[in-house]
Amino acid sequence: MKKAPIPPNEKQRLAKLKSYNILDTASEKIFDEITKTASAICDAKISLISLVDDHRQWFKSKHGLGANETPREISFCGHAIMGDDIFIVEDSNLDERFCDNPLSLGEPHVRFYAGAPLVTPDGFRVGTLCVIDSEKKVLDENQKLALKSLSKLVVSYFELNRLHKDIDLKNDQFSQILNNMMDGIVVQNSEGKIVEFNKMALEILGLSEGQLLGRDSFDSRWKSIKENGESYSGEDHPAMKVLATGEAQCGEVMGIISGKGELRWLLINAIPINAEDGLRVVSTFSDITIQKEYERELSKYAERLDLALDGAGLGIWDWDLTTNSVTFDRRWAEMLGLDVKEIPMELSTWESRVHKDDLDECYKCIKDYMDGRTGRYENIHRMKHADGRWIYILDRGRFSERDESGKPIRFTGTHFDITELKEAQEKAKTADNAKSTFLANMSHEIRTPMNGIIGMISLLTRTKLSHEQEDMLETIKSCGDSLMTILNDILDYSKIEADKLTFEELNFDLHTTLEEVKRLLTNLSADRGIRIQLNIDEKVPKFVISDVVRIRQILTNLLSNAVKFSNENDVVVINVESLFNEGKKHTLKFSVIDNGIGMEQEVIDRLFKEFTQADSSITRKYGGTGLGLSISMRLAKLMGGNIEVQSKKGEGTTFSLMITLMEGHESKAGHSVVDENLAKKYPHQILVVEDNKINQKLTKKMLEKMGYDCVIVDNGQAAVDECKKNHYSLILMDMQMPTMDGITASRIISKDYQGCTIVAMTANVFNEDRIKCFEAGMKDFIGKPVRFEDLERVLRHFKAQ
Repeated sequence: MKKAPIPPNEKQRLAKLKSYNILDTASEKIFDEITKTASAICDAKISLISLVDDHRQWFKSKHGLGANETPREISFCGHAIMGDDIFIVEDSNLDERFCDNPLSLGEPHVRFYAGAPLVTPDGFRVGTLCVIDSEKKVLDENQKLALKSLSKLVVSYFELNRLHKDIDLKNDQFSQILNNMMDGIVVQNSEGKIVEFNKMALEILGLSEGQLLGRDSFDSRWKSIKENGESYSGEDHPAMKVLATGEAQCGEVMGIISGKGELRWLLINAIPINAEDGLRVVSTFSDITIQKEYERELSKYAERLDLALDGAGLGIWDWDLTTNSVTFDRRWAEMLGLDVKEIPMELSTWESRVHKDDLDECYKCIKDYMDGRTGRYENIHRMKHADGRWIYILDRGRFSERDESGKPIRFTGTHFDITELKEAQEKAKTADNAKSTFLANMSHEIRTPMNGIIGMISLLTRTKLSHEQEDMLETIKSCGDSLMTILNDILDYSKIEADKLTFEELNFDLHTTLEEVKRLLTNLSADRGIRIQLNIDEKVPKFVISDVVRIRQILTNLLSNAVKFSNENDVVVINVESLFNEGKKHTLKFSVIDNGIGMEQEVIDRLFKEFTQADSSITRKYGGTGLGLSISMRLAKLMGGNIEVQSKKGEGTTFSLMITLMEGHESKAGHSVVDENLAKKYPHQILVVEDNKINQKLTKKMLEKMGYDCVIVDNGQAAVDECKKNHYSLILMDMQMPTMDGITASRIISKDYQGCTIVAMTANVFNEDRIKCFEAGMKDFIGKPVRFEDLERVLRHFKAQ
């Protein structure tokens, strides 16, 4: 449930509400008639006149409800008084602010709500006239208009009630009002003599009663000036003009030297009145000295604003939505090489210069803003300069004026020439594309031979070997794994930099994953007598939902560092604990603790920067790219977590990953075991499309290990030709090949040959590569280096047709 915010003018609003003296008063027939009418018009079970005070909403009138009040913090009306328009909730079950509100879950089971704010003449929203129902509803425009009109009627009766109470006090207060007015008042008789005045007149003029009484406009003691600095003559004074013409004089500005010797500026209105002794003049005047100072300051600010807009390069436009006329300023015209004095001030001036391919999108963005789908209008489009070239304009705007009903009537905004910025962006995009192409090619070229190396190692491990051969093979495998780690670090870093890294949300066994991470580092640690100890707190859930690959990657990096920088025969400890949980959301802390070489604070401060290690000797002695910790930190932050480090030189280091994960569910899925008789259970006619000879040989041998035979071709065109002659239930397709690439071949085969499953088997491992494969009709994706498990999964999953 979302509580309604407190209006910024809450103190004044409550004061306005209390001024009506209506809270906790008895019901009144006129208000009861209004609620009944609202209920009938809107076809709602409940209708209320709800007044929102500091802690409750109290019902002056209620139709269809027994309660007299409810707490403000759960009220719908608390939300409704935040704006001037009708506040409507058509279905509270679908509204996150109210779906769990007690008034929705319990009596009166509010599902539909529409509240028209009770807006006082001075703009305070003291409550609502609302209609409520336990069924969802939609009001038509007539119902909305009626509800809003009735809300105004309610406020009118509030005002009328107060007026009735006040009218008896008016006569007694009249003299006090005169003497407490902010305006000065003087009354002059038919001869121009001042016969009456209020205290404010004395204060503004700086005179005593004796100095003002009996004085006229011709008195030489007046030192009056006009706005242009000229002196006022007696005949020019507004009061004397009224006596001479019998007509009111309004809005005269006069400067006087007060009795205190100060220049005061007055705004004077003088009107004639008929009295028993003849024509009289009542003059009211207000001290506008401060306003005049503001006007002078405003003029200075306007000049400064003009300079700022010139410096910022912003052009201003102002669109009158009622007349469709548009005012453009000088800067707007100059941006397009135009003279503002020569262009028509109409919408077509702008419209005719917008590129035809951009105009529809401009109007769509304008409509989205006008319909409330966006917070402001913003669009980038091309406009034709007077010299014939196209320039890029960043166009922004907001409603600057509304009518009494809240309908926008004025739309104001700015133009900014971003042509140079767009050109720079295009250059950056070209450079980024070149970088991505280079990285993709580098990945492909490295993974292709690595596929052969690691694949052949995998095949060799399944043959009979001597202890010495196994040892050498393990060394080769370790080197291969190190190369793949370096390559993956570089690719991950590039994807993070390009903001192209994606995450998967999968259910997995966290405890098993931790054991796998531990086991992965066993060989490296065992060679140096280092033991890895895993401690998992009983509060840590076994199954969680997250990106298991990235979680494993971070923990492997941290553990690898701990083992790498530990002393021989040390113990590295992995502690996993639950810091706290809220429902199924668990905040976990993974701590990797070693007693190794440690670090000083200045090293810790730069530890997570790219391509950084403790010192230059670290790389030579321990190896690595200097990317592992940087990538781990950035992965952690992208997943909503963080990595902290505590270390002391010579005493060891503790890395801690804090991350919040959702608790998962128990999964019975296990690891697949390579079955050498798989072909008997899952028969396939297999076509391998691969241009690299080593990878052809490797794939063939891996398939033979599982009992399969295959046909091999070395490019996409050959694959298409082969499909014309023979049926294949499974095609393992490389992406980059001469003559015809795998994407093109897959599109053709998917279209022309049914019953054939194409699976990418490629060194192109970027996410965009996967997308291209699936769009071309491929059904699955195996990255290189190829593993037996991946091949077996595909062979099991896709049955021959």
